[in-house]
Amino acid sequence: MANKNDIKSVFAILLSEDGRSFLLVKMRDVSVWVFPGGGIEEGETREAACLRELEEETGLSCQIVKKVGDYNHDWIIPVKASVFLCRRVSGTPKITAETRDIAFFPIDAPPRHLLSVFKEFLDYALDKSPNPAPKLRSVNFGSALKFLFYNPLFLFRTLTNRCRLLLSHN
Repeated sequence: MANKNDIKSVFAILLSEDGRSFLLVKMRDVSVWVFPGGGIEEGETREAACLRELEEETGLSCQIVKKVGDYNHDWIIPVKASVFLCRRVSGTPKITAETRDIAFFPIDAPPRHLLSVFKEFLDYALDKSPNPAPKLRSVNFGSALKFLFYNPLFLFRTLTNRCRLLLSHN
């Protein structure tokens, strides 16, 4: 499990009101469906970052239902993230300056190339236990290679954006 002091990002799982579907977004710079989320700003709590990212990427005002767990992977860009199950308080999902698509998907029919770890997040979120998952597994090398094989554009865009970020900070 990731050390809470190492947590640098968050993901939000938002279920539809009937609980049969879940929300995913496509970011402007990444061509695959992901849970809304992003980085934690200095001085911000993980919970506040989750709600801010959810609103920035979907236009929805939400509240946290429970912490799903902490997650760690290092296969492309090192990420240590907290995952939260949220519920909508107000608003209608909309494309924002950060997203290029937004949609609810049936729980039993996620997008074909959804990362397996996102499916695992969803499984933990749907557990009726009020306690967070004790540990979410890391992405392993085999699952990462399979994902990249089916999504080469993701790798290209991720590396391109990472290089652009590194160059802009120098």
